[in-house]
Amino acid sequence: MGRIIFFIIFLLTVSSIYFGMHYYIYKRIVANLLLSEQLARYLQLLFFIGGLSFISGEILSRRFSFSWLLMGGVFWMGIMAISFAVFLVRDILALMIPFSPRISTITALVVVSVMVAYSLFNAHQPPHLKKVEVKIKNLPASFQGTVIIQLSDLHLNGIKSEQWLQGIVERVNKCQPDIIVVTGDLIDRDLEKIKLYIPILQQLKAKSGIFSIPGNHEYYAGIENYLSCIRACGMVDVSNKVMLIKEKLQLAGLPDVTGKQYGYFQPALNKTLAACDPEKPLILITHAPLQFQEAVEGGVDFQISGHTHAGQIPPMDLIVRLIYKYPYGLSFYNSASIYTTCGTGTWGPPMRFSSRSEIVHFTLSPS
Repeated sequence: MGRIIFFIIFLLTVSSIYFGMHYYIYKRIVANLLLSEQLARYLQLLFFIGGLSFISGEILSRRFSFSWLLMGGVFWMGIMAISFAVFLVRDILALMIPFSPRISTITALVVVSVMVAYSLFNAHQPPHLKKVEVKIKNLPASFQGTVIIQLSDLHLNGIKSEQWLQGIVERVNKCQPDIIVVTGDLIDRDLEKIKLYIPILQQLKAKSGIFSIPGNHEYYAGIENYLSCIRACGMVDVSNKVMLIKEKLQLAGLPDVTGKQYGYFQPALNKTLAACDPEKPLILITHAPLQFQEAVEGGVDFQISGHTHAGQIPPMDLIVRLIYKYPYGLSFYNSASIYTTCGTGTWGPPMRFSSRSEIVHFTLSPS
């Protein structure tokens, strides 16, 4: 009952914000372009259908074959997000610089079109292979040059192409990794809808194993679907567990904080770290870039996270930088480090403006 109430409150909140954005953009266009009453009605209908397409597509596609509706909905959502950011900037500038409302609105619409086109193009480029050297205190000499590949936020949903995923798997295998870590949001739907990807994921190869933890979307899709998927793919879930790599390097994992809302598969940072050997280097994988400083105090040398997507498009790229202390890239605390990836895939709109999808290639070295 509590989960149902939470879902209703969440849906109402998100819907209010989303349709509020629509109203804001609609009013600016109608007022500043002096549209006729008939054109305004057509635009109003377009905004209503467009806004409803994402919410209805997200719900219906989980039960029925409505992927076309979801694709249209997420594309529209991307246009609205970018439009909101551009019109907000236009309104702020209008407070300081006097210019024609009509010309500035037309200019804003042109800017939106260019940004949408670029974001679509950028998101459809193959993920960038991002190489990062990570220095770890007391790393045994035998682990010098160890390669860890991070995949994160693939959001496999039955809509993303098998060719896209095949290309990622082939690039990962060419790196000949020692370890592969999958840091959450691997799946977005139940096992029936994502089973087409399993034969491709089974091709991933790593000398010392492939390790995974669930992100928030694994809870939405169902933890049992996640566990069935990774078992079929030869991955090992390390939620609240510690794995010993070649007897000298520890790899620990935490499930996402969403587990606290669901009441199961909950993260247990202190308990997990207490089971670690303080004399051996410790790497932690967890979906969101949270609790890093607490983890360092508990003995973690390197944390690997994702979740933020670096925002993908405006205004989310700014919002994630305001919400998260470690929104993207390599950061440090004391002698430890954290890397937050912008993700190997995308969620929602297949768009990226100020970031590019990435496969992260870590090379370990002693500090």
